[in-house]
Amino acid sequence: MLFTSGTSGNNKVVKISGFKTHFMGWSIANLCGFSSEDVFYTPLPLFHGNGGGMCLGQMLWNGSTVVIRDKFSASKFWLDVSTHKASVINYIGEIGSYLLAQPERAEEREHNVNFAVGNGLSQSVWSEMKSRFGISRIVEFYASTEGNCNLVNSEGQLGACGFIPGGLAKKFFPVNLIKCNPMTMEPDRDENGLCQLVKPGEIGQIVGKIRSDYLSRFEGYSDGDASRRKIIKNVFKTGDAAFISGDLLRLDENGWCYFVQRVADCYRINGENISSTMIEDQSKQS
Repeated sequence: MLFTSGTSGNNKVVKISGFKTHFMGWSIANLCGFSSEDVFYTPLPLFHGNGGGMCLGQMLWNGSTVVIRDKFSASKFWLDVSTHKASVINYIGEIGSYLLAQPERAEEREHNVNFAVGNGLSQSVWSEMKSRFGISRIVEFYASTEGNCNLVNSEGQLGACGFIPGGLAKKFFPVNLIKCNPMTMEPDRDENGLCQLVKPGEIGQIVGKIRSDYLSRFEGYSDGDASRRKIIKNVFKTGDAAFISGDLLRLDENGWCYFVQRVADCYRINGENISSTMIEDQSKQS
């Protein structure tokens, strides 16, 4: 069992299979080439998927060392990283902002860090972290503890959280972005009652096709009613099903996806939904 982050409501208990537990660690390790020589540093709680799944999974798959701090400290972060000779740091988006707000110190450049792996990093913070702290690669991923729709950007595309292939491959890929009403998140359906894929440049809700294979299963919450509310039917063909995330992403012309907002993470001003992420980015640029 793991817990959701609680950003769209109260924390929920999520059922996690042994396969998914291993996949959280294996997928990132395989894409980035991590090994037993790597030392991971995480200040994140271990009852969520980022620290407890992805990061601890490196011990299972690679025999990597994982340094765990019981509580995040912006002032001691780089001292810890330098002392323990960490090669990979684990983050959520706000950690980057907190670190950049700290006064400059020698340890932030005197370290062995090659990778920063996590989610929720805005484009402005991404660029500043790389230049100020001398981090070679930032690996941003999209995932939810309970969901079956996972994306990862291991290529360093600025601000992107993953990639969806185009052409015929898009129809078979288990993760897609569908058009929806941004107010209610209800899918926009065509004349046949099926969901519609977004086009490049458009924003849509990320969904994961529910299939019988281990990777595409939706194992749900401990609360059966809550699980059923996260499933939609007749998605791309009559009778199929998908997990609905409640998250909006933007697709570019090359297939890269950029996180826009979580449905509950926005403000309504003069009749418009304004993403808190957009406000944060604009305020940092002004």
